[in-house]
Amino acid sequence: MKRKLKNITCKICGFATKTNGIAEHIKYTHNITVNNYISKYGEYRKKYIEYNKRASVDFKCKICKFEASSERHLSFHVKTHGITKEEYILKYNFNNIIPTCECGCGTELKIFKHLPYVNRFITGHNVYMHLGTTRTVESKMKMRKAAIKRIKEKKGVYFYNGVSKEELKLLEFIKQNYTGKIISNDTTILSGHELDIYLPELNLAIELNGDRFHSDLFKKKSYHLDKTKECDIQKIQLIHIWMTDWMKKQNIIKSILLNKLGKTTNKIYARKTEIRKISNIISQQFLSENHLQGQSISSKRYGLFYNNEIVQVMSFGKLRTATGLKHKDGSYELIRMCSKLNTSVIGGSNKLLKHFIKSEAPSYILSYANRDWANGTVYEKMGFDFVKYTNPGYFYTKSHIKYHRFKFQKHKLVNEGFDKNKTEYQIMTERGFYKIWDTGNFVFELNRMSI
Repeated sequence: MKRKLKNITCKICGFATKTNGIAEHIKYTHNITVNNYISKYGEYRKKYIEYNKRASVDFKCKICKFEASSERHLSFHVKTHGITKEEYILKYNFNNIIPTCECGCGTELKIFKHLPYVNRFITGHNVYMHLGTTRTVESKMKMRKAAIKRIKEKKGVYFYNGVSKEELKLLEFIKQNYTGKIISNDTTILSGHELDIYLPELNLAIELNGDRFHSDLFKKKSYHLDKTKECDIQKIQLIHIWMTDWMKKQNIIKSILLNKLGKTTNKIYARKTEIRKISNIISQQFLSENHLQGQSISSKRYGLFYNNEIVQVMSFGKLRTATGLKHKDGSYELIRMCSKLNTSVIGGSNKLLKHFIKSEAPSYILSYANRDWANGTVYEKMGFDFVKYTNPGYFYTKSHIKYHRFKFQKHKLVNEGFDKNKTEYQIMTERGFYKIWDTGNFVFELNRMSI
C-alpha cells in the first residue's frame, strides 16, 4: 500500500506539491538549496515537526538564540555560523572536551553524526573491537547513557560558554594591559562568526585557535582567511594566534600584543643605535628568542646595537625557490626582521634597510609578511610596494609542536620508509598529526626604480 502524502505549499510562490516533490520545485524553480529554504522558512517535512513536538528539547541556537523549528532545522541553521553540526555539539554541549570511553581506557569517543543529535551525541570508539572483544549494541548504549548523564548532572560540559582556559588567560593578559573597551566572544560583529577578543577603539581583534578544532578535520581551507577578509572589510585587523605558538612562544606573542596595544615600555630611537654586521650564530640565537617564526638561513645579517646590546636584526638572502622567482644578480629577499622582546626601536627598520641598500646596491628586494599577525604597515613605511596576497599555506601540529610542511613532503616520507601508495596527508593523519591552514602572506617588493 502506498503512503498517502499530503500536499506541501511552497512559502515562496504558493505552489502545492507532495513532500517528495517540494525539493525539486525549490531547486529548479527558485534556484536555491533545500538547506537555505529550511533555514529561512522552517522545516516542511511533517515527520520532523511531529518529532519536535514529542521531544523535550530546546532547539534555540546557543550562538544567536535563533529558535529553530526542529532538530534538523537547527542542524542547518548552525552552518550559517560557519561551523558544522559536530563542532556545535562539541563546543556548546561538551565544553570542547571529547568524552572518553566509560570503561576507563581513555579512548576518545566519536561524534554521533546522524539524527537525532541533540540528546544522543556519541558512538563507541571502535564499532567492531575493543580490547580484543566485540562491542555490542548494549555496551555502546551504555556509554551513550553515561555521557548523557554527565551532561544532565552539569559536570562542566553543558551549556558551554565557548571560552577555553587558555583563552581566559589571554583575555586576562589583555585586561591587565589595556584600559579601553574589550568585547569577548562576540558573534554580531562578523554576522554570526565569533571573535574571541575585539578591541573596537583600536580596530583590533584576536583569535586563539586550538590545534584540533581548527585543523582541517573541522575547518575548511579558507575558514581562517574568510574571517580575516571579513574583518578587513570592516577595517579591523584580525590576529590569529595558534595554540602551538601560544603554548611554546607565549613571551613572543605577548610582546607582539603589547606593541599592538601601544604598551611597549622600552622605546629606543634609531639615531642612538649603531649598525654592525653580525655572525650567523648571533643572528640565529636572536631570531629564535624574538621572532615568532624563529631562525632562518641568510647570507647578509645586520644588527642594531644600543649600549653595546643587540636590539634589532634584519637579514637578507638570495631569492628562495619557494618564491617562484629565479635569482638574479642584485636580487635579494628580506627574510627576517624583528626587535628584541618588549622593545620598540623607532626608525630602526628604515635605518637597517638604508644601510643594506648603501652597502650592497641591490636592484630588487622581495619580502613576505605573515597575514596571521602582520598588517604590512612597516613595509609601507620603508617604501615597499604591495604586490599580492599568497594563498593559505598549511602546517602540521602534534602535542602542541608546530612543524613546517616541507619537512613532510611525500618523497621525504617515502625515503623514511612510509607507504609510497599513500598520500602525504594519509601518512601524517595516521601518525596523529593535525593539518592546519593559515591565512597566507602579504608580498612586498622594492625595485630598482624605488631604490
